[in-house]
Amino acid sequence: MSVTIDIQDQLSPAIGQRLQNMQPARLHTIIARAASNLTRDHFGELARDRPNKLGGKRTPFWREARRATTHKADESTAKVVIDHLGAALQYFGGDITPVESTYLSIPAAPEAHGKGPREFDDLEYRPYKGPKARGALVQGEEVMYWLVESVHLDPDPDVLPTEQAYAEHILGVLERNLASLPGRKGAA
Repeated sequence: MSVTIDIQDQLSPAIGQRLQNMQPARLHTIIARAASNLTRDHFGELARDRPNKLGGKRTPFWREARRATTHKADESTAKVVIDHLGAALQYFGGDITPVESTYLSIPAAPEAHGKGPREFDDLEYRPYKGPKARGALVQGEEVMYWLVESVHLDPDPDVLPTEQAYAEHILGVLERNLASLPGRKGAA
């Protein structure tokens, strides 16, 4: 997942001047860690605040994205690394097509959310010719899964904090770090 956020223009001249005295690798480590922590906190909020649309049991999707979020820094860059394909798909949007079968199975009942059809031993196929669905897997008379050829997800920019939230958080962390440096005005 690659998203670039530039906060340089939001630095006050006084902070910018003081940051020039800091080693780039240390500065980038502080920035990357701050951005990573904000991203992880945001994923935690999504896990808490985005209920299952079907009303079923929640999956650990956003908690897994939170755990998959780290940071990297060196002399020239500060990066947040989100090693979670689903989070990128939620953010950027895109098409999902089946890889190992003919159709995708889309949960239609709360009991099916977070489970695959193979976890049920009593599902039956029923043909269905709707605008999207090509069939259904039913349990008795209840549709448990719709079978579709593909799914399109629209981009969701709310998956990540806003650029302003990143800037404010990072600047706050930088100011606290600068204030704690020995020999600086306001040092502890």
